[in-house]
Amino acid sequence: MKAFKFLTAGVFVLALGAGLYWWWRNAEIHPSTDDATLQANILIIAPQVGGAVASVNVVENAPVKAGDVLFTLDPATLQAALATAQAQLDLAFLSAGATGAEVTAAKANVATAVAALDQAEADLARN
Repeated sequence: MKAFKFLTAGVFVLALGAGLYWWWRNAEIHPSTDDATLQANILIIAPQVGGAVASVNVVENAPVKAGDVLFTLDPATLQAALATAQAQLDLAFLSAGATGAEVTAAKANVATAVAALDQAEADLARN
């Protein structure tokens, strides 16, 4: 008889826990109200890049899932920004190449100056 009471209490606790979990999940997914106010999660949707919206792929109050495309941006703005960035990169490479040539010329001038110094020291040592 003791085991039956213990088993009945365990089943009751499990059923109560499952019912509370179901109520909590249902209330979270389907919020309701008695006084025309609602507390719900609000999500901010922010793009990683800016641009003009070309098309909207969802309708109001439609459920969406992670990974769904909500809207598409006009690619012309992004392509112009990409072309500008590519031109700036090319310019940076060109100026770095000129700097590299200047460094090579400076090293040659230093080598010439060291050779002239060695020649002058050798002339001084002979006199």
